[in-house]
Amino acid sequence: MTTERETPEPSELAMQAARAVMSDDVEGVWERAVVIEKFFSDYERQAPGWVSVEERLPDDSRTVLIVFEGPNKQPDYLLAYCRDEEWYDLGDDPQGNVTHWQELSPLPQTPGAEEGRPPY
Repeated sequence: MTTERETPEPSELAMQAARAVMSDDVEGVWERAVVIEKFFSDYERQAPGWVSVEERLPDDSRTVLIVFEGPNKQPDYLLAYCRDEEWYDLGDDPQGNVTHWQELSPLPQTPGAEEGRPPY
């Protein structure tokens, strides 16, 4: 008996990267890696700022900066994550009325710190 594993649907970005490396002009692992590196480097330079939640959502459980309708109907922002199309702040409290989100910048590099980790 064969069991099928559920595979998540790839993002549009992943599909674009796959099309880039599957081009007839690209042969070999090294050449494909170069194409992937250039693709993501170009994407990061052109990365959008605020993304509407109606346009797309971030990957599940990825921490991002969100804009939501706060008290008195005023826009407010905080760090949050989205899981199963529901938003939560970093204390795992539900957040409603989220309108936009934005990727976080990488952490700054400091002498003696591991890459991507704060020096404490």
